[in-house]
Amino acid sequence: QRLLSQAGAKQKKSLNYLRLLDRKVSQRRRLIANIKQEIRLTTQDINESSSVVVALQEDLRLLKEQYAELIRYAYRNREGQDWLLYLFSSESFFQLYERMRYLRYYSRFRVRQLEIIEQTRASLTEQLESLRRRREEKEQLLTQLNQEVSQLVRDRKAQAQTVASLKERQSQLQGQLEEDRARAADLQKAIEEILARELRKRR
Repeated sequence: QRLLSQAGAKQKKSLNYLRLLDRKVSQRRRLIANIKQEIRLTTQDINESSSVVVALQEDLRLLKEQYAELIRYAYRNREGQDWLLYLFSSESFFQLYERMRYLRYYSRFRVRQLEIIEQTRASLTEQLESLRRRREEKEQLLTQLNQEVSQLVRDRKAQAQTVASLKERQSQLQGQLEEDRARAADLQKAIEEILARELRKRR
């Protein structure tokens, strides 16, 4: 009886631990699913940002080429003074002033355009690196969680075997106890019959 109670207690404890392992496996798998979704979204952000960076780099390249061509043109015509002809072909002093202002503005505008695009590209590149680092961290966490799940599944398998073994042991002890009780009952019955016969003889 004591052995049976101990086996029952062990089996109950093992079953509780098995349920705990099941909960842990379920929690880790839910977490893995969430992290995979986050990785997918981060990868999507990376792809979109990469496309924007490529487009900005192309804009920068074109603008730089245009600006370089403008500088080259001004240098080639520094003696021919085409730009001076443009200025002095003005019909009035006011038009001359406006053309000078326009040329200065155009030059500054092109330089400012380059600066803005370069700043935007640098900012996006930094964000892109941040996204890549974040994805790498998520992937490392995912690897770790997958390893944990694999270990938990192995532990669960071992625990399930322990529970099955304890259940079998409990069943054996229960059977043995029933056999012992039956034998005890038979013995008790035999003793009572002997006592009854002895009493009849004395009468």
